[in-house]
Amino acid sequence: VAVNAFSSIKIQEAGINDAHDLANMTPSLNLTNSRNPFQNRLAIRGIGTSQNDPALEPSVGMFIDGVFIGRTGLGMSDLTDIERIEVLQGPQGTLYGKNTNAGAISVITKRPDLEEFEGYAELSVGNYGMNKVTVAATGPLSETVAYRVSGNTHQRDGYFDNAGSGADLSDADDWNVQGKLLWEASDELSILLSASHVDRD
Repeated sequence: VAVNAFSSIKIQEAGINDAHDLANMTPSLNLTNSRNPFQNRLAIRGIGTSQNDPALEPSVGMFIDGVFIGRTGLGMSDLTDIERIEVLQGPQGTLYGKNTNAGAISVITKRPDLEEFEGYAELSVGNYGMNKVTVAATGPLSETVAYRVSGNTHQRDGYFDNAGSGADLSDADDWNVQGKLLWEASDELSILLSASHVDRD
């Protein structure tokens, strides 16, 4: 199987912030933009779900930490606190337990750190009033329990002025937050609780 893998260092160096940037860096991966992010269309080797109906499951599977995301738009938010991204070309089914006839995009987020406290913060500004803030923190709560919290907010004015309603088109007002709690109960048992929320406007 053909695989394109991006480590956290490569993601940072290449400036991969979302699926649009990922498509630019991955041969044979194409992204068709839509004003509605839940109707964006992913295709690998030219194969993808032709309709943009959000009720249809995509031909290119999106997996976050091994969990299948039934709607591609749910995985299109700003990528935050990522350990690695793998783009698998061709039909998949045995690796992730979900058949996808075009390929799969697997996003692996960073796990809590049981050894030490660490964190980071990033601030980006740009034209059209763009500002983006990303923060993450992790550390141990005890010898066997650790946490990780990360979040991102992204705001930008629209590129097009709408003279009718006055609301700019193609603006951004998005935010997301993820939380993880890791319990290393024993050498044979490890429990990871994970929760996330994405809000796109």
